[in-house]
Amino acid sequence: MQERFHLFVRYHHNNWHTVSLLTHPQYAVYGPKLPPLRTELHNIVARELATRHLIVSEPVFFEDIKQRSLKIEVKAVQNNRLIIVPMRFTLLFRPIDKERELYEVRIPRLNTVYNIVGEENISSWAEELIRGHFHLKPVSSLLKYEYEKNEYIEPLQVVYHGPGRYKVKKEIDIFKLWEQSRTLTELESVGIDLSEEADKGRLQRAYFREQETEQFLNALSSKQSRSVLLIGSSGVGKTALLHEVVNRIVQKDRIPERLEYTPVWHVSGGRFIAGMKYLGEWQERALAIVQQVRAEVGILYVDSLLELLMAGSVKSGLNVAQFLIPYIQSGELTIVAEATPDALTLAQRLNAPFVQALRKLPLKGLPLEKNFQLLERSANKLGKEHKVKFTKPSISRALEILSRFGDADALPGSGLSLIEQMARLSPPTQKRKTLHPIDAIRAFSRASGFPEDLINPDKLLDIEAVKMFFLDRVIGQDHAMSLLTNLVMLIKASLNDPQKPLGSFLFMGPTGVGKTESALTLAEYLFNDRKRVIRIDMSEYSYPGSAQRLVGSQHTEGDLTKKVRETPFCIILLDEVEKADPSVFDILLQVLGEGRLTDATGQTVRFTHTIVIMTSNLGATRKPSLGFSQPTTKDIDRHYMDAAEKYFRPEFVNRIDFIVPFHDLNKASLKAIAKRMLDSALQREGFVRRQLEVEYEEPVLDFLMKVGFDPKYGARPMKRAVDQHILIPLSRRLIRRSGASENKYNLYIHQRRVALVSAQPMKGLPPLPAEDITLTHDHLWSRYLNQHRQRIEEWEETQLYRELRETQAQQVEVFASIKQQLQELELRSKRQPSKLSQEEQKVLLEEAQALDNKTYSLEWELCLESLPSSEQFSFFLEVRSLHPTGLRFIDTLIQQYRSWLPSHGIDMVVEEEEYRTNLTFNGTHASLLLKQELGNHRLQLEDDEYIDIWAYITPPHNDEGLPSLREYSQEPGNIWDPETEYNVTHPPTELHTHLEQFVLRRMCLQLREHLKPTS
Repeated sequence: MQERFHLFVRYHHNNWHTVSLLTHPQYAVYGPKLPPLRTELHNIVARELATRHLIVSEPVFFEDIKQRSLKIEVKAVQNNRLIIVPMRFTLLFRPIDKERELYEVRIPRLNTVYNIVGEENISSWAEELIRGHFHLKPVSSLLKYEYEKNEYIEPLQVVYHGPGRYKVKKEIDIFKLWEQSRTLTELESVGIDLSEEADKGRLQRAYFREQETEQFLNALSSKQSRSVLLIGSSGVGKTALLHEVVNRIVQKDRIPERLEYTPVWHVSGGRFIAGMKYLGEWQERALAIVQQVRAEVGILYVDSLLELLMAGSVKSGLNVAQFLIPYIQSGELTIVAEATPDALTLAQRLNAPFVQALRKLPLKGLPLEKNFQLLERSANKLGKEHKVKFTKPSISRALEILSRFGDADALPGSGLSLIEQMARLSPPTQKRKTLHPIDAIRAFSRASGFPEDLINPDKLLDIEAVKMFFLDRVIGQDHAMSLLTNLVMLIKASLNDPQKPLGSFLFMGPTGVGKTESALTLAEYLFNDRKRVIRIDMSEYSYPGSAQRLVGSQHTEGDLTKKVRETPFCIILLDEVEKADPSVFDILLQVLGEGRLTDATGQTVRFTHTIVIMTSNLGATRKPSLGFSQPTTKDIDRHYMDAAEKYFRPEFVNRIDFIVPFHDLNKASLKAIAKRMLDSALQREGFVRRQLEVEYEEPVLDFLMKVGFDPKYGARPMKRAVDQHILIPLSRRLIRRSGASENKYNLYIHQRRVALVSAQPMKGLPPLPAEDITLTHDHLWSRYLNQHRQRIEEWEETQLYRELRETQAQQVEVFASIKQQLQELELRSKRQPSKLSQEEQKVLLEEAQALDNKTYSLEWELCLESLPSSEQFSFFLEVRSLHPTGLRFIDTLIQQYRSWLPSHGIDMVVEEEEYRTNLTFNGTHASLLLKQELGNHRLQLEDDEYIDIWAYITPPHNDEGLPSLREYSQEPGNIWDPETEYNVTHPPTELHTHLEQFVLRRMCLQLREHLKPTS
């Protein structure tokens, strides 16, 4: 059973969608991607139809419906003033009586339907309805009706079955529904009740902060200036101190009498203005919040002082902080805020009166022994939750690692995060697992990306292995690789400056000699991830003022600070640094010298876990000249050093750890690079999975050296040369090979290009059953020889063949070989066929069938040359019968695909739905291949019964079904394609061994229309 509906789709500003039924808007879904929303709504409506919760008694799909957009102005009220609000609505209309010119009009966002005479009256009538609907209503009530990015309708075909497939709906909890629909106050809607959170035991405790806690409580209970600003570095415990005070207030534990029953609300600066679009809206919300906090004699907690100072209107000069100042100064409102020292400096510049109105309470880091005791207490609590036991050495090792590699200034926060990571990484067991120092190392390694051997002080570093790691990957730059090896040794020995980046380098030299590859290789060694590189093209920061983009503004995050905040352990690669604006170098001076940077919002980003690598082409165009003698390595190094000192400011050069010259690549280096890239390419997953062997000769490397090196770009084109001359021809061969018949190939140079040849002969076809041998001169040979010879001759006349004759020598050789074999076979068949023995007839038939398959394979390959590849394709399988064999037959089909597809490099994902199975295929030419499987698969049963399995992308709109694809019979086993008339006498469970030929013949039949022979 099926029903068609219209979907009404709204595309919002946040790039999410609301999808609802046009005629039944109560059925709606909301999310970021349309396809899952359509599926979800389809399943909901199918369930409702099947269980008769949705009964369609009137038309719900209209073929002649049209859409129109209407822009109007509506009068609304704000702050007791009348304002004009521009609005836009979508109108949907259709004729219901053409003689009377009567139209039905829908306004989906208002859920309004009306009838009107005359198409010219539709818009004017809608205007009056909309104006009447919103007349003199508050502006806030108009927001949910706003037209955002786009609105449109699309069809939805709902296929559903009987109610037995669907679970019965649960009864609605009326009380819970009422509780959820209760109108919240402004403070409840934007804030978090910390008193309630403390009552549920969800807040932290502040250990070893008795003195600071007493100072905090005294400040909050004083008669004047009760608002407090907590100042301290990130992770020092500012939030924990606030939570400790809230816990004490709730538990009435050693608090001043004035603070008893005092509620504490958490509200960020952004929440004050969230969703507020019109003039005066956020002021109304802020006033409502202040009034509620005053009435409750409560405390308002803001976790970021800077966010509060920046929230609100900028043009009018009034923001949230300025709105709150009078209430804070008069003592009517008590507020608690947090700030780091750097954020405090910026806050004083932004709004000094607001900062002065707050009482300052600085927090310093705890001594090491106190941090150990604090972590030990927290570890005991975590141990009970995760069924683990922390040993003292494991906690000591955690502190040691943070002091050496982590963020010791952020203790105890960074320590708490590390021991929590230790507990989470421990697999759940029945018994409590004891955690040892190695667990701290593993947890930090997982969080930072550093290898365990580098962190573990008990493990010795194999310096020679580290050096070989770099030399094997970056060829021809031994001096630079020695410096990277030395950097790894410094990190291992913890001898790097803890207040600066782990290392800073300026790589100088021509393009394509390994500067970028060195940075990627360092990331691969340190983090086991070549993507752990923040790469910034400094030529994009060459104009005045562009340095601001690196640290951001009040409304946008910085390009550099954002990425380092998200990935603190990383390599920073600044390409072509010499092209940056001079103001950029002021920022880099702070990064290289102090290891930190404060963005526009006052947040400090630490660079002490990064390695800064800058690249430059300075001096690459003019090499040192010493008359007739060649410059030495020292001369080249001095040349690049002079170029750097002449261009960059002295204070900038002095803060760089190493200026590293990169030299031009010689022939030996180029050959080694070609070999490494080729070997790496031949070890990719596609080759390994197919167990393929590819061998090549030395001239192949010489060829890659020639085409993969450019005097201007160095060895950078080498990868493109490997892809173009090796991988692409190989991939074409692999996706068209028959099964796993070829698993070894040789590469060689032929006519100044790389040629590919199979290193093993093609295996013969399996022997044919005796009953299949029916050889006659009139029928068999006219079918197997004359027909395919004609196709070969037709292909010789095509434009595509002419092009292939020039560029695809190997394919043309195969083409000619097939033609020659056909001629020889035809001559043999004409030599008194009636006197041939049964065995000789069988041999001839096998050869004819082999050439038949080979001809189809070549035709397929020729056609694919002209068609684009499609990487993904999906369709549905649906049983059209209640017979129990139907589901088993679907499983059989899926298993046949699983057995056949890997030989073509195509993966399959199976998703079971309520009434059908979704198959998704990923791989080159997946669409071209699997499209041949669409249609009706019919399984013949006994007593003339049959089962149909539909394979479709979208279900057919009529009852005629799908065109026949293949017919299967179990006893005797047989598979037949009625369109191509290809037939095999095997059961359906052996389909995968013949699926190649079924698909191939279907495809060739269709592609001949696409590429007709030219005259």
